[in-house]
Amino acid sequence: MVFGIRSPAAASAAVARTDRIVGGEITTIEEHPSIVQLDYLGQLSGTWHQNCGGTVLTPEFVVSAAHCTANNVSPSERRVRAGTTIRNSGGQLVSVSYYRNHPDYGKKEDFDCDITLIRLAKRLTFGASVQPAPINAAGSEIPDGTAVVHAGWGDMEQGTMIASLYLREVTVYTVNHAECVKRYEDYVTHVTDNMICVGILDVGGKDTCQGDSGGPLYLNAAAASAAVPKTNRIVGGQITSIEEHPSIVQLDYLGQLSGTWTQNCGGTILNPDFVVSAAHCTDNNVSAANRRVRAGSTIRNSGGQLVYVSYYRNHPDYSKREEFDSDITLIRLAKRLTFDATVQQAPINAPGSEIPDGTAVVHAGWGDMKEGAGIASLFLRDVTIYTINNAECASRYEEGVTENMICVGILDEGGKDACQGDSGGPLYLNKILVGIVSWGSGCADEYYPGVTTKVSAFTNWILDNAK
Repeated sequence: MVFGIRSPAAASAAVARTDRIVGGEITTIEEHPSIVQLDYLGQLSGTWHQNCGGTVLTPEFVVSAAHCTANNVSPSERRVRAGTTIRNSGGQLVSVSYYRNHPDYGKKEDFDCDITLIRLAKRLTFGASVQPAPINAAGSEIPDGTAVVHAGWGDMEQGTMIASLYLREVTVYTVNHAECVKRYEDYVTHVTDNMICVGILDVGGKDTCQGDSGGPLYLNAAAASAAVPKTNRIVGGQITSIEEHPSIVQLDYLGQLSGTWTQNCGGTILNPDFVVSAAHCTDNNVSAANRRVRAGSTIRNSGGQLVYVSYYRNHPDYSKREEFDSDITLIRLAKRLTFDATVQQAPINAPGSEIPDGTAVVHAGWGDMKEGAGIASLFLRDVTIYTINNAECASRYEEGVTENMICVGILDEGGKDACQGDSGGPLYLNKILVGIVSWGSGCADEYYPGVTTKVSAFTNWILDNAK
């Protein structure tokens, strides 16, 4: 439930900040469909600027902080952007009809009663990415130490004026009111009964920052939007960034009938000229001339470096013994990749190396939200799973599993795995490429693990041919 609105950045300037929503992580609008961006039109620049957040109450009304309206900008020069994860892009843009600040705003203290209602000039259209938030019951009190969630696009850190491109969230905790009052007693702005204090007392590191003002603080955020079912992309995983996995790439092919490019697999950079992927990703009768690689982008089908394919070379033993045995291909690029913070090569596992059962490893990719959904993730995601005993894996599948494969998942529990569209993508151990997503029965199945190509079985072949 929404029960509080962020006080201005000045009210917590003594707390050091080190992230966007500080200490948080990237999330999606589907996780917080009631949050919106508030923009104003600069009088001198003539351009729109996002300066605050807000929360959808109904199709006609948004609630925010009154101080967000204190810059002498008329309602006609304000607008709301709803239904998008990305700052200043996409979603529904609606002009503002009027806003109504609380009549007691600022009377007792600068930011007392810091709340405004924004009437929209046009009704919002509700869907998976735009939903109203239920609000807390009148007079409700929340126990100290309760976990609550901030969301927004605020500054990376105090004073930087560099906002997050993506929606972020952070879990913080309600702080004892009397203790909060005491800590601010010598401050220019004082704490009143109309405020809730949150953070991690005497630890810090997690908070909102400039640009998050007016945005929501949620209690039981998932329940607040439970009318829209949600599932993860890389199953059971979380959104990450290309900077965390700079060796991963998207593999695209040009549809012969549609004439459009489609991302169907992942891959991993070996050097500026070569990418490694799964051989089965080349099984759709598409020539090398109609394939390309996208490197250096968190977002599927957008940004980064686009490079065409010169040729690909499947392993000579691919599918000879079992359908997915030796499921590995080398892709030669028509143009060298330019390495930077978002594009890097991955070290590969040493020849013949074995990984102990139960070792934590990481999948990354843009694969389907769930098995059979056919809806890929817009953002790069990763998930931590564990290596599974090969003999146990082979017994569950009865056939198909060879010594050239690594089985991964969470046995007899499931819930975490790669899925369709993640094929060919990396399996990392401490950033080292140890596996290539190959096959499995469904996605995140509790009985059947996911199966990857064991890179160490092909290290020598890779080194001999990727040069």
